[in-house]
Amino acid sequence: MFTSMPLILTAAFGLTQLAAGSLGWTGTMAAPATNPGHYAIQGTVDMEPFGPQQTHVQVKIANTLPGEEYSWSLHRGACGADDKALAATTGSGTLVEGGGGTAQSAAMFGFSLPAEGRFHVSVRANNGATPRAVVACAELRAP
Repeated sequence: MFTSMPLILTAAFGLTQLAAGSLGWTGTMAAPATNPGHYAIQGTVDMEPFGPQQTHVQVKIANTLPGEEYSWSLHRGACGADDKALAATTGSGTLVEGGGGTAQSAAMFGFSLPAEGRFHVSVRANNGATPRAVVACAELRAP
């Protein structure tokens, strides 16, 4: 019963990499060199295929400040290269601490999972609706 599950999911969602045992890119959050002091954000990022021409990105963070709101964005290149974010087709780039010092968010992007390149996710602390300094960054690694 369990051996047929990957084949069913592969056919249903086009997740060809699932059968090979590798879903996608992953990254671990780290504070940038210019960390604004009182933030110690930790977390993970997963970027996985989700059907033809769709990529799903999920961001989970911990050690957030109570009630604080954060935003995240996916970029090409290494951490620190935050010139232009890739636009999500659906989902939210907002992370709201909901108790326990954690937050998570997901979004869909209108491109197939890349086979190569450099990507990162930046997390910013927000001041109202205005993003502030980058408080964590995760460089994504290919499977």
